[in-house]
Amino acid sequence: MKLFGLLAIAFSIFALEVSARELGEVELYQRCTSQITQARQPLSQDLRVKLARGEVDPITECLKILDRAAFVGENNTQIVDVNDDLAKKVLRTFHSFHFTWFRVKTMPSAGNTGLLHGTEDIYDISTPALYYTRALFHPKMQVADIVKGKQNYRFIRSNQNPVRSARSQMTKDKYIYVNDPPPFAAIGDLLGARNPGVMAYNYEYLNLSNAMVTGQVEVNKSVGGGLLTNPVYLRANFQEVQGFFSNGAERMPRKWAKSVFSDLLCRELPVIRRGDVSPEFYNGDVNDPSVPGFRTARSCAQCHASMDRMSAVIRNFKYNSIGLGNADYLRGAHFMEYVEPTEAAETENWRVKPEAKFWKRPGSGNFFYRTSSGQLINQYVNGPEELGQTLADLDDFYLCTAKRYYSYFTGIDVEVADHGDPDRVPLTAKDQEILGRVKKLATELKTHQRLRNLVESILRDPNYKKSDFGLDLGATHE
Repeated sequence: MKLFGLLAIAFSIFALEVSARELGEVELYQRCTSQITQARQPLSQDLRVKLARGEVDPITECLKILDRAAFVGENNTQIVDVNDDLAKKVLRTFHSFHFTWFRVKTMPSAGNTGLLHGTEDIYDISTPALYYTRALFHPKMQVADIVKGKQNYRFIRSNQNPVRSARSQMTKDKYIYVNDPPPFAAIGDLLGARNPGVMAYNYEYLNLSNAMVTGQVEVNKSVGGGLLTNPVYLRANFQEVQGFFSNGAERMPRKWAKSVFSDLLCRELPVIRRGDVSPEFYNGDVNDPSVPGFRTARSCAQCHASMDRMSAVIRNFKYNSIGLGNADYLRGAHFMEYVEPTEAAETENWRVKPEAKFWKRPGSGNFFYRTSSGQLINQYVNGPEELGQTLADLDDFYLCTAKRYYSYFTGIDVEVADHGDPDRVPLTAKDQEILGRVKKLATELKTHQRLRNLVESILRDPNYKKSDFGLDLGATHE
């Protein structure tokens, strides 16, 4: 257990005291509103008096401010009043908070700076966080929907069609796209989220041989699994070079899998116990140069057996570098392209030796994971959508989300881990108590599926009203 630094505003207003006390109604309101807006909110004399007299509930009044950011306008795509500065402040607070959850926060170059900038002109790197932001403020979106379906969300901002691109600051005539307007990322204040479909754009440019190159790219295509195959999440976490193809052995998009474990489950590799690694995972021939070294060592296989096998579900993706080397100096971009399988399916999704056709086979994989409750899961998954469903059925998916919200509102962090692993240091009694609180929130979240309800549950927890959030500072815990 550790104390977070995210709540500087709240803690500066309410210093943690050695002797815990219960906050007054006005203090509780100020604590709550400061956290959901990241600024101390002015308090009218009328509301102050009503709070002090107990005529209104401080958490209910705070939630009224939160709900101003609800996506109930324009067919549940955005806030009702686009000029409501307080609503926009709430949106900005939580979207920024959600973005802190993700390992990768900058777009990798993939070997070409010009195409990198062109990619950043089209895609907002914080798009993965938009799934959680939408789940919090959309009246019908469930938490499970974050990792299910083919909805690829893009931002609704105060400037939907900027004249100049956000990264390169160039006008549309400097790009390869024929369509008008170009697929520039929206800029300005966050107002909501939309699902525009695949966004097919035609392009044309002269190559270095002075021949016209034409085609179409689907900027926003999904193959299922919600966030898992969002083009921004794929592009940011693929992290390979141009010309990369998965071969089932040393060449796998394992960085994506590493991010999925960290971003969605709050777990770092290895996510299985040492004893879970059976000889089949590391019995490769050490004298065969075509066998990757991690298939000959148990300690290496403990990580690779999880991330490599799971990454096989996105084996059919490759870079599509459009506009690379053109005589007109028009700006293109790196896109993630899904290639329909042309080879036969199979159940074995991890090779001891490379296979050239591996990336052409249907994208099946395995979810190999030891849960926080100690259960070992070694489950075959047929593609990203089945992987997403597996995550949505997993208690740890909700535990990770609940622990992050609990940490934000209380400053108290708990680790999502296989605490039954004999190689781990046992939890203290206080750690177990805090973990129990978060597990209860996670169980409820898995049932009701509403982030808005999770927030309210934390705010109405009796520990939230205590000056030390129930941490019992000054007490001794063994």
